[in-house]
Parts: sequence; structure tokens; C-alpha cells
Amino acid sequence: MSGKNNYYKSILKDLGPIIWRNVFSLVVIIIGGLSLALFYLGDARDALFLGVVIVVNVLVGIVQELRAKLALEKLQALNRVSYKKLTGDEIQEVWPEQIQKGDTLQLSLGDQVPADGTVQQTSGLEVNESLLTGESTNISKKPGDSVYAGSAIVAGQTTVKVTKALNDSFLGSMTADIKKYSFSPSPIQKSLLRFIQIMVLVLIGMSVVILIRNYLNHQALLGSVREIAALAATVIAEGLILVSTLLFSYGAVRLSRKKILLQQINATEELGQVEYLCVDKTGTLTENIPKFAEFIKYQKTIFTDKELISSYLFATGQTSATAQALAGHYEPKEILKANGLEPFSSNRKYGSATFEQNKGVYSVYVGAAEKFYNRLDKDAVNWLQTNAKELGVQAKRLVFVGLEQNKKLLLVGVVVLENPLKDGVVEIVQVLQKRGIKLKVISGDGAETTQAIAMAAGIANNPRAIESQALDKLNDVEFTQAVAANSVFARISPEQKQRIIAECHNRGFVAMVGDGANDAMAIKRADMGVAMYDGAAVTRQIADVVLLNNNFAGLPKAIAVSDSVITTLELIATVFFARIGIGLFLFTASTIMGFAYPLSPRNITIMNWFIVGLPVIVWSFWPRDRQRRLRESFLGRTLPFGFISAALISVAVLAGYMIAQRMGLTTAQGQMVAVWLFLLGCVDVVMLVPRGLQTKPNKKQDRMLHLIFEGAAVTTFVGSLVPPVARFFDLTPLPFIGYALVLPLLIVLMSFEFMVAKWFENRKN
Repeated sequence: MSGKNNYYKSILKDLGPIIWRNVFSLVVIIIGGLSLALFYLGDARDALFLGVVIVVNVLVGIVQELRAKLALEKLQALNRVSYKKLTGDEIQEVWPEQIQKGDTLQLSLGDQVPADGTVQQTSGLEVNESLLTGESTNISKKPGDSVYAGSAIVAGQTTVKVTKALNDSFLGSMTADIKKYSFSPSPIQKSLLRFIQIMVLVLIGMSVVILIRNYLNHQALLGSVREIAALAATVIAEGLILVSTLLFSYGAVRLSRKKILLQQINATEELGQVEYLCVDKTGTLTENIPKFAEFIKYQKTIFTDKELISSYLFATGQTSATAQALAGHYEPKEILKANGLEPFSSNRKYGSATFEQNKGVYSVYVGAAEKFYNRLDKDAVNWLQTNAKELGVQAKRLVFVGLEQNKKLLLVGVVVLENPLKDGVVEIVQVLQKRGIKLKVISGDGAETTQAIAMAAGIANNPRAIESQALDKLNDVEFTQAVAANSVFARISPEQKQRIIAECHNRGFVAMVGDGANDAMAIKRADMGVAMYDGAAVTRQIADVVLLNNNFAGLPKAIAVSDSVITTLELIATVFFARIGIGLFLFTASTIMGFAYPLSPRNITIMNWFIVGLPVIVWSFWPRDRQRRLRESFLGRTLPFGFISAALISVAVLAGYMIAQRMGLTTAQGQMVAVWLFLLGCVDVVMLVPRGLQTKPNKKQDRMLHLIFEGAAVTTFVGSLVPPVARFFDLTPLPFIGYALVLPLLIVLMSFEFMVAKWFENRKN
């Protein structure tokens, strides 16, 4: 089946839940119910207006959510992982869904097991089942042992005969319900949903007041329902969640053009919340594949370094970055035939191969030097430590090579590798730290090398590396203090990496960047995982964000897009909150002062298109930018400006409505004065919101909004003069004295709104 058909098949599968969620939302039920009530009571025009608004919102919501899902499906296709299927002597690339029971798969370091199976052949296979069981211990596997879908291969390689396809496997049954489509709101969306739910409760309370008041005053039920409908159209933010979803989808698509893949749309928001960024050294700060520099011999043995390392590489079949660097100088060859092996793993920090030669049994060890200090004589240890310190200062690292014979370990020498910093890393680190993000370098390499790289990259705080052995000696309180005080961690095991991530999480929102199989669980444990595309398959399958061009420089770009999307959503939400606040203030004042709500459902509907709909379209297509800060409260930034503006507009609307009645204007004309002050006051808020929320100037966008609003004002004015149009939209032409009343009130209102915006612009967060 083609990829395109797969996309649409996935969408059709989730079509029902998407339609259900959009049609039977709380807002739709309330507004739709009021529309039906108005129609039943004989007010077809107001019913039509409310009904059209809600139908359009539902249709747009369904279409846009389907588009967002399709876009995400297409983006995720870039990150699909294929597997090697053995058919006789041929190797065929297959997708996970094509794997069937009875297939034989070839798996190696960094792969995630795609289906339950039985090990057929193995070369030092070790798997980590922590994604399934929560236990982080690596498990050795031999022929005949079972492996389970979701396990990560952390050492060796194997061929596996599939016993259960993914859907029938333990992982498949465990995640069957999880994989069903569901709407997972982001933190901002959760706060908006809570606000909307509170407003629904407030609306219910206000509706009870209206019904009781009008019943005691012997007013018709139609008038009460019309007033409730006008309130509902004002205080319920019917499109705010939809707008947030659209903006997050826009962010995901925009980031994909920058070679940054989001595995979930909500990651658009999460990128802007990062406070702690934990990074692996190799592949993130430095080039992924180290380069062979030299071999430094310590002593001569019966085998040369070439014979030992070439034989070790051939026997273990290593695919790690270090093994690739060694293979670039030492060609893997079966010079010495191995009869036992122990592939390199992140937990052990070394690998070994055992072979028989000239009736003797020998073992070659390759890995971290400090793992062998207790088996070497004092002179060898001193030599290793001296070289490690001297090379570490040069940001180089050494790989121990030892030979065991007659149960005695001899130091052959060390391979010197170097990983140069990636281009632009220093500038990227400066940008991230200027934003206030705390960087933590967590590496499996030695302290001197890790420290030198961190210092060269400009990592702030204490550049002195703290090693795993030192961390192991600390109690819980001391460990917490060590994580807070240090920025560089060396010789860290996968378990320690997870613990460091957990400590950072306790202090704020933490992201983890990595590429190796040993980073998988740390990425899973972090609030947001970021993986390199060329890294281990299991790592990028788990990550929330995948850097398709393997460039750490993509993170500041991604954060900038997140800032832009969140800023745009703040602007839109502030306008919604201003409209909601006006509804609350006007209702409270009209109830206390004993007159009906001065706006009709049709008035509100028209104004919603002008003061919410049009700005949303403009800001969605051309988002605004600003320098966001960490730990900003979304509602804390948007509600105050929106509600203060709403209070000012409400005072102007009430003053205009009451003065109009005192001047002898009719109730309908008084309502039209209120409409003009409401509309133009909100238009002014829309123009001032970018300033009040401290966004960067955008004169082109401001001119566009000016033209739109001028057209809206002219359209409303002309419409009020054409009787059929005026009747349909519930507009009333004003006499000259009515416009003369609106103008000075509007000037005073705009002056106060400008002062409020100026105050918000100059305040510190």
C-alpha cells in the first residue's frame, strides 16, 4: 500500500472520534441548544446567526484537526524505521507493519525490537527492557531466549525469528488502548479549557439570574433566552481551543521546513518551556563519529595492537561510533579467531573478546581505562592517568587496549580519539544560556575530556566535571545539591543519567538531547526528548523532537518558532478575554441597575467576526514575535490586559447607553451607541494588544489590520442605513446627535486604552 493511502487510512480510522469531539463539545451543546431554543420560540434570525456560527466552528474544527493530523502523519513518515528481513541469502527492507509471524530479522546495536521473537543467533546480545518493565538492567540473551517488542538492543547483534507480530505481542496488547486516537491538550490548552469551564459555570449562574429576574418582572421567555444567548456568545470562547490547535500545527509544519520533526503537535509549546537542557557530549556538542588520532604504545606483547583491535572488531561486530572510528584505522579482520566475546555496553564501559592461540587462551579488552585500574600494576595506572589528563586537556580521549594472558592483564597501550566541536556550538550555547536555560553535559567519557569540551563550548556554571564514582558516594540530599551545583558529569551510566534528569525535572521543565541507545531511557524520562536522526533507531522513536539534519543548532530555531506561536496565541487569547470581560461587566452592571443586556445575539455575532475572527486570521498567517522569558504564566500575561481593557470598554458602553436614553434616543438607538463603542473599543484593543504584550513591531501587519477594521466600520455604517440589511443584522441608524455622542466617548476610551497598553509595555515580567 502506498504511503499516501496509509495516511488517509489512518485518518479515516480516527474520523469518528474527531467528529464526536468537535460536535459534542460543551461549547457546541450550549450555543447550539440556545439556537434551537430561539428557533422554537419564534426568533428565527437570532437562531440562524447563532446556528451558523456554531456550525461553521464545528466544520472548521473538524477540517483543521484532520489537516493537522494528516500533516503530522506525513512528518512522522520521515522518521519511520525499517528492518532487515532475511529471506534465504537475501536481505529485504521491511516496515514494522509488514513483519509477520515466522519472519527472520537481523537486529543490531541501537535497534528497537519490532515484534516478539526467539533469538536464533547472537554475538554478545544484550537488551534493555525498561520500556516494558521499568527495570533498567541490561539482560544478556543467548540462542533460544525470548525477546519482546519494545526492547532496546544495547550491545551485540542477533537474528530473531518472529513468534508474534506487533499487534499480537505483549507491547501491542499493552498499548492497544493508548494508540487509539485521543485529544491530549497541552499545558496552555489545559489552562484555557479550565477557564472555559469556569465561564460555563458563570454563564449558568447568570442565566439563572436572568430567568428569575425576568419572571418576577413578567417578561416573555423569548426575551430571557435572547439575553442568555447574547451573553453566551460573549463570554464563551468558542474558537480559542481550535485556534491553539491550528497554531501548534502551523508550528510543527514550519519546523519541519527547518529539518526539525515534531512527533506530537504539543511539542511546539513545550519547546518554549525548556529550563534545563541536558546534552550528551558526543554527537551533540561534538561531531558524532570520533576521529582516530594515534596509538600510544605502553609495552610490547606477543600480539600487536593491529592484531588485537582488528580481531576484536571483527568478533564483536560493533556498530557504535567508537567502533566505527577504530575500524577506520584498524580494518576488522579475523586475524585471531574468537571463541568468546563480551560486546561493549554503556553499563560496563568496555568490551572483550577471547581467543586461543598457540595452545594459550588470551583475551583482549577495549574500553574505559579506569575500569581496569584495579587489575594493573602501579606504573601502568600512573601512565594511564598521566596520558588521560594530558589528552583530556586537549579535548581528546583515550581508549584502553589490554591483553589478558594467564589471568594477568597487561596494558598494551591506548588509542587516542578526538571529537571536534560541531560548527556553531559556541554561539548556540550562548543563545540558550542568554535565554536562561541551564545546560548540563552528561557524558560517558572521562572527566578531563568532557570538561575540556564543555569549557570549549562555553557551558556556564561550574565547568569542573563530577564523575560517576563521586556521585555514587552521595546520599539523596547531596546528590540533589551536586546536580544543582554542577554542569558537567563524566563517566555517567544510563541509570545515573536518568537520575540526573529526574533531579532537573524536580526543579523545572527539562529536555534531554541524545543519539545513542544508552540515551533512550533518559530521553523517555525527560519532559521533552530530542534525538538526532542519525542516532539509534530506538532513541528517535521515543523522542518528542527529532533533528533531521543532526544539528544541535536546530534547537534555538525551534525555540524561536515556539515563542512566535505562543506569542500569537497570547494576542488572540487577550482579545477573547477582553470580549469575555465586557460580557461579564455589562451583565453585572445591567443587573444591578435594572435594565436589559444592551446587546443582541446578532450584534455580538457580527462583532465577533470583526474583533475576533479577522485578527485571528491575520495573526495566524503572520505570527508575531517577542523575546519570551522562562516560567511565564499564559493566563497571567493575557487575562490582566484583557480584563482591564474590558472594564474600560464596559464603562464607555454603559455611559453611552445611559446618556443616549437621557438625551431622548430610543432604546434601539441606545443599543446602537453601545454597539459602536463596543466594536470600536475592541478594535482599538486589537491594535494595542501587540504593544501591551511587548511583541516586536510589525508595521506591515498593523497597516493590514487598519485597512480591515476601516472596511469593517464602513460596512457596519452603510449596513445600518440600508433597511433590509439593518433589520437582518439588528442594526439601527443613528441621528447626528448619536454619532456626536459616540465620538467624544470613543476618544476618551482610546486615550485610557493607550495608557494601559503603554503601562503593560513598560512593565517587567
